[in-house]
Parts: sequence; structure tokens; C-alpha cells
Amino acid sequence: MRHPSNSSPRRARRSRCGRGGRRARAEVAALSAALLGAAEALGRWWLRTGAIPAAEAAQLLIATVEPGLRERAAGRRKETP
Repeated sequence: MRHPSNSSPRRARRSRCGRGGRRARAEVAALSAALLGAAEALGRWWLRTGAIPAAEAAQLLIATVEPGLRERAAGRRKETP
């Protein structure tokens, strides 16, 4: 028996996206996982050390990842070996 979500219009729409769409979704998922991991690790570090104010730690994370995300969003992706 198939799960009801397997025949949803959303799933059908995804399959029409082609290879580029699948790659974009994979990149978004990978970046989401990476950012979540970085935020969790930073939060654990902050809880353990309290070395800097929480707001400063959050700004540090944003300042670190924002330039790369903006570059990707603008379509200026750097080629990786």
C-alpha cells in the first residue's frame, strides 16, 4: 500500500523540476543541516563557557555564514574541486 503523500500534487511538481531542481533542493538541505549543526555547536559552547554574551555569539555565527549565503543567493557560486 502506498503512503498517501506519495501521490500528492507537491510530489508530482517536484518530479518535474528535473536534475537542476533536485540539486538545488539537495544544496538547501545540506546548507540547512550545516547551519543547524553550527548553531547547535555554538549554543553548546556558549552554555559551557559563557565566554561572550549570547547576542554576540549569535552575531558571530551570522557574520561568519552570511557572506557565503549572500554570494550563493546572487548566483556567484564558486566552483569546488
